[in-house]
Amino acid sequence: MNTSTDAHMDTGTGADVVVRVIYPSAAPDSTIEGHCEHLAIEFRSWIRNAAAAPR
Repeated sequence: MNTSTDAHMDTGTGADVVVRVIYPSAAPDSTIEGHCEHLAIEFRSWIRNAAAAPR
């Protein structure tokens, strides 16, 4: 099992976000790589949604 923590703060022009993921030392590289890919897809989705949002 992994643990995710995040912190975010709205700014005048968007947001500052810090995301941390903590894995057990026995986690295989494939788990970590798969989660990295998942996060990249999520961030891309968030950025696209933010860019499309009415201002």
